[in-house]
Formats: sequence, structure tokens, C-alpha cells
Amino acid sequence: RDFDTCDPNDYIIEEGTTHIVYATGRGPISRVDGIRLVDHKHGFQRVQLLKLLEVLPKLASNTKMVDLVNNEVNVPDVETTYWCRRHALPPELKDKHHVIQYEAVIQEGNEGLVHHMELFHCEVSGDQELPEWNGACFAPEKPKILENCKRVIAAWAMGA
Repeated sequence: RDFDTCDPNDYIIEEGTTHIVYATGRGPISRVDGIRLVDHKHGFQRVQLLKLLEVLPKLASNTKMVDLVNNEVNVPDVETTYWCRRHALPPELKDKHHVIQYEAVIQEGNEGLVHHMELFHCEVSGDQELPEWNGACFAPEKPKILENCKRVIAAWAMGA
């Protein structure tokens, strides 16, 4: 079907995040008003039905790359989780450099769990040592000095 059928009863399929509500059960569904979700497996999923395949420019051979990833995070069984990890840049990047590209790296199978990511700069003196942290962003045991890490320098969101 067309992405926009001009029918007021049809959903317009467009770029960006689409929120899908689903329910499964035995047999065909003959009427929507007859569905009792307590009797069926049901849920909610964010997806991109349309996504432009962007061709990225080739980077110069002397471009330095750094992967800042969260490995082996056990996502808690709660509706929303904000996960933080303190990363240190490698020593060769201690002087001023320019970020020319960033992208999300999401483990296959976990795409439905990740809605957005932000990379923050910590505004502390250069000789100040920041403690390691890999945990919930709002955990009471998170070191207080990491509250200085709040200037967003990169952001990614599903569908953006």
C-alpha cells in the first residue's frame, strides 16, 4: 500500500519512530473491540518503519576513532532505565580534537531497548581524577563529582 493512502482511517507511514502496540493469541481476530489483553501476549515496541540508507563520507586515513560502549549491561526489569558509564579518552586525545562523526552502536537484538543515548563532557580541572562509574545514572552511590558531567557533546535518538 502507499505510505499515505489519504484515507483518514489509515495510518500514515512516515520517517521517525513509530510506536507499535501488539497482541497475539489463538485464532484470527475478527473484531478489535473483542480483544481482552489479559488473555493474550501483548506489548509495545518502538520501530523505524522507514529509514533512509545514508552513505557516509570516507574518513581520512589519519582519523582517530574511539568506541565508547557499555558492555554486558544487565538491563533492570523496570519500564525506564538511564545507564551511565564514565569513560576516559585515550592519552593521545588529551589535547584539543574535533569530533567529526558519531553513531550509535547497539548490540543486535537489543534495538528495542535503546531509545536514546547522550555523550557528556565532564567540566572539571584537567588534573582532577574522576572515579570509575558503570551503573544507574540516578543511583545514590554514584560519585557526586560525576554531577559535573552534564554538558552534552553528542546525542542520538531512535528515529532521529
